[in-house]
Amino acid sequence: MFRIQQLLSRFKSRHVLIAIALVLLGMNLARMAAGHYAEKREYLENRLAQQEKFLLSTRNLDAMRKNVAALEERKQKVEEYLFGGGTEEEIASAMQIVIQEKLVNAGLQTESLRPITQTGAKGKGGEEKSEYGEILIKARLAGTLSAFNEFIAELYKSKQLFKIDSFSLKAHKQGETLKIFIEIKGFYKTGEVS
Repeated sequence: MFRIQQLLSRFKSRHVLIAIALVLLGMNLARMAAGHYAEKREYLENRLAQQEKFLLSTRNLDAMRKNVAALEERKQKVEEYLFGGGTEEEIASAMQIVIQEKLVNAGLQTESLRPITQTGAKGKGGEEKSEYGEILIKARLAGTLSAFNEFIAELYKSKQLFKIDSFSLKAHKQGETLKIFIEIKGFYKTGEVS
């Protein structure tokens, strides 16, 4: 502060003070202009980077459309093998009917055939269930080994998608007859009746 007073006492002229003020003002304006220029440059660089990303994605747009069409076609082919229906109970009933027909055609006797479904529209934790799902069907059967082999062959020739989760065979007292315990998963899509 003392130095400033000394300078002012040496230069008592207002012109000098005005010149200093103008120089400081000019430097401040130059600093503000440089900051504004840097902001604009950064904004333009960001816009340019976004535009380059957009151009890259639009160049691949035709290939992406072809991929989407191919995936949609594959999805439709897979859905042809799924059971369809409005509710899980309807779908489980349709699965039971198909499995029962295959059991009868193979010559197996059905002692028990029941679906294990998750009732309700919500899954575990309260989240919405997917339109795709699976139903487990447990069966207790009686028959010969050749009849069981025929049933398995018919199941895998089916136009619906089934998966055998587990099975066990136990000899029964009556000659060649076996007790068969089997768990079969059937896959479905809600909303369409097959």
